[in-house]
Amino acid sequence: MRLQRRSFIQALALSSVGLMPLARATTNQQPSSFGSVIGTCRLDQDHYGVSSVDLTGRVEWQFPLPARGHEVALHPSRAIGVAIARRPERYLVMFNALSGEVLTQYDVEPSLKLNGHAVWHGDNLIVSGSDTAESTMQLLRFAFNNSANQLSLVEQRGYELLGPHQMVLKNNTLWVAIGGLKTAGREVLNKQSVESGLASISPDNLELINYVSSPEASVSLRHLCASNQGDIYIAGQYQLDVSQSPALLFKLNNNQLTPFQIEPDFWPRVKGYIGSIACTDTSIVATSPRGHWLGEFDMNTLSLQEQLLSMDICALANSPVGPIAGTGTGNLHLAEQRINSHVRWDNHFSYRPS
Repeated sequence: MRLQRRSFIQALALSSVGLMPLARATTNQQPSSFGSVIGTCRLDQDHYGVSSVDLTGRVEWQFPLPARGHEVALHPSRAIGVAIARRPERYLVMFNALSGEVLTQYDVEPSLKLNGHAVWHGDNLIVSGSDTAESTMQLLRFAFNNSANQLSLVEQRGYELLGPHQMVLKNNTLWVAIGGLKTAGREVLNKQSVESGLASISPDNLELINYVSSPEASVSLRHLCASNQGDIYIAGQYQLDVSQSPALLFKLNNNQLTPFQIEPDFWPRVKGYIGSIACTDTSIVATSPRGHWLGEFDMNTLSLQEQLLSMDICALANSPVGPIAGTGTGNLHLAEQRINSHVRWDNHFSYRPS
């Protein structure tokens, strides 16, 4: 069911959840031949794990995690991945991305908490974390030992920035979404004084190159993606009354963050929260699990083109058949299909080609 922007807002106001499939070019190949998505998930009420499914929704493998995970970082050329703990947990679990065999677990020291995100730079894994007491940003560099299938901490660097989240590596620049939150466990202590932004960092020596502040007060910038052209897009969560939420999606443009083009009263309808963002060749896709919403924006105009409503939708990845989205109720959305994967997905996906 196609929804225009105004009727979509009305639908949200009525708490009605409808569905509009993502339209993509057709292909004669079977979806299973295009690879898999890997993501953290909920196994039952109190247990968490990592699952891999092909693009028909078939579960290829699954293993448990010691606590709730967040993102999975897949090595760009080796068949390994790492699941990263969600704040305030401290673990990294490395696994074989083909079989799901757990290779090793590494726990960071108790003075640190991990914020759920990491990125590979060659055979080095860069992980975003925070000081437990002050929430100041810490970047950890781990070296991968192929013969021993082990990670070893080789560098740790601190910054006067609060609460880093997702990272992307593009054109030998590490981009880090700075959430700006001081937290105790899951409680946010500085909602009235959030200082969020986007940092660029050298992946070679972890030196800070530049920092751009969020243009909206009390918006915690959390998640980001990079286009093939090298443009950076970033999304956030409003920390105050969501009925007053300002813009939550931005493009980095001439050292400033430019908001996406949509009616200002739209942002409260998605509960002031964007949970995931991904770049395709021509568009930016964003989700709000609290608003049960997915939107696709034109990369050039930043205007909304298509959208769908699906309960608890969040996880995103791009693939040869277009964007893939996952829900906390067990569904996958891709190529004009809704598929029951029987996996209750968390916030993020990683795509693995066949």
